Amino acid sequence: MTPTPLEQRPIKPAPGKGAQIVGGLVVLVLLGGCLAGAVAFLFRGGSSSKPPADRSLEARAMCETFVKRQLKAPATAKFSDESSAKVSDVEYTAGGSVDSQNSFGALLRSTFACDLTYDAAKQEWTSKSVSVVPA
Repeated sequence: MTPTPLEQRPIKPAPGKGAQIVGGLVVLVLLGGCLAGAVAFLFRGGSSSKPPADRSLEARAMCETFVKRQLKAPATAKFSDESSAKVSDVEYTAGGSVDSQNSFGALLRSTFACDLTYDAAKQEWTSKSVSVVPA
């Protein structure tokens, strides 16, 4: 019997290699599933069970913006004694005092109050009412 050339000999896989490949694939699939589950848990949309954020500090800052729109010299405004509170999931109230110059350049103190609404979908604040009254 003549020896078969190397090119024509049947190739036999090494014993145990198939089991290692299948085991590796199973591990990869499991890791991928765990990773996908973790990502879905961290980034799930509106199905979160946590309550809406308290945006009282943002409401205070937005109230200042709305008050400045009503002042004669908004660049001179100095705010003090400010407070803000969450009324509902989307409604806030804020108020305090503001010192600013009038049209004659005299410094006047006024009290202010704002009722605000926050639209989370649009990420936008709306003023329901803004009151600025000289003290």
